[in-house]
Order: sequence, then C-alpha cells, then structure tokens
Amino acid sequence: MSLASLGSGIVQGFVIALVALGFTLIYRGTRVVNFANGQIMVFGGYLGWIVFVDAGLPFWMAAVAVALGGAVLGLAIQVGVVEPLRRASLLMRIMAILALSLILDGAIAHIFGADARSFPAYASTSALVGGLNWSAMDLWIMGVTTGCVGGLLLMMYRTEFGLLMRASVDNPAGASLVGIQPNRFGRVAWILGAGITALGGILILPKLVLLPSVGISLTFLAFTAVVIGGFGSIGGAILGGLLVGVVQSVVGSAIGSGYEPLVNLGLMLLILTIWPTGLWGEDG
Repeated sequence: MSLASLGSGIVQGFVIALVALGFTLIYRGTRVVNFANGQIMVFGGYLGWIVFVDAGLPFWMAAVAVALGGAVLGLAIQVGVVEPLRRASLLMRIMAILALSLILDGAIAHIFGADARSFPAYASTSALVGGLNWSAMDLWIMGVTTGCVGGLLLMMYRTEFGLLMRASVDNPAGASLVGIQPNRFGRVAWILGAGITALGGILILPKLVLLPSVGISLTFLAFTAVVIGGFGSIGGAILGGLLVGVVQSVVGSAIGSGYEPLVNLGLMLLILTIWPTGLWGEDG
C-alpha cells in the first residue's frame, strides 16, 4: 500500500463520512433510512454546477447555496413524504424512499441530461503534502468535513436543542406529553442531514464524474459506512466513512477498479459477524 493511495483513501473517507453523517442525522431524527441519500448528493453536484460554473459565484458562496438548496429539498421530503407516512409500516416507508430516489434520478436526468460532466476544480490540485499527495482541494474537503462534524457534535450533546431532539427520538410519546413536538425535530434533522449531504456533493464531485446515475453508488457507500460504524452512531459514521474510503482506494490501487463494492460488502459482513452493532455501537 503506497502513501499516495492511503492519502487518497483518507480524503475519500472524509467525504463518505460527511455523507454518512447526513444519513445518520436523518435516521436519528426520524428513524427513516434515507435511501435517497446519494441522489441528494448528486442534486448538490448539479446545483453546484449551476451556481459555480454557470453563474460564476465564488466557491464558498456556491457551497453555501448548495447546502441551503439541499436543506430545502430535505424539508420538502420530510413534509411531503415522510410526515404523511409516519403511521405507515416500516416497509411502506422504505418503499416510499426508494421510489423517491428513482423519481429524483429521473428528474435530474430529465433536467440536466444523462451525459457525463467534468466538474472543474475549485482549488489547486497540486500536491502540498508530500507522500500523501494532498492538494489544497483535499485540505478543503477535510477541513469542511471536520467543521461540520464538530458543529453537529456540539449541537447534539452540548445544547438544549440537541438534548430535546434526542429525547423526542428515543421516546416520542413521552416527549409529546411534556410539550416536545417530534415532527419539529424531524424536520430539523432532514434540513441538516440533506444540507450536509448536498454539500458533500459539491465537495467531492470534482474528483468524480458528474452523472445522474452515480447517486446509487454513493448511497451504497454511505449505507456501508453507516452499517460498519454502527447504525445511528455519529462517531460510527465518521469511522465507517474513513474505513470505507481507505478500503476503496487501496483495493483500487492494488487489484484494479471494479472490485471495491465486493470488498466493501465482504468487510461489512466480517465486521457485523464480530460486532453485530458495528464498530462504534448504536447511538454513540
């Protein structure tokens, strides 16, 4: 394993961790498994194309616009799909989110076309950190992810709002009896989770090919990271994301591309066999 492939894997892991964090936040706030996660990330990439490439906004402004756009989309999904089905069975809610992911796929392809696009770099891609080959763009990715993680952890565990949010999820009936409105926190979870996921799209897609269909593979990566780390665990989402990113890069470098999904599935099965609740456990 070369230092360069390790460095690339760590950067990929930071982005997967960011998206897995959005996945986890939505799950913790609403107990909904968001299988449209990758499509929201692709939405962030195309919205970033509009505001960064077409409109010519500075990247930091484009990133803010994309996060806000993702937040609006998340609120629309919560109000239009999740809340009306809150009394439905788990299977019905899963089917609804899967249907939504297909609708988003089709809508993005219809609006933007199915042709691949190369998203321009928003920072220098020349190596700044020797050995690991980290560029200014890589440092941007890791810095923004670290800031988002730190901010969310402070909100969840150091504020009254975070305490009320966790209480409303752990015991919705009891929370309602003391005047806490679970729907309110569900909306906040979707706003934050989708906003973070869309932000992940504009951060990483300059390193990938921008295609409507790439959302499926991105959802798979985020889901794998969440399961490996521990479903519902914020720390686990970060750990799982980093592990999946490194495995992706090392496997691709060692035996060629195309085997990464198989290796990730094998890793997930191995970890769940040893630690059934994931590496970090649940709700950590």
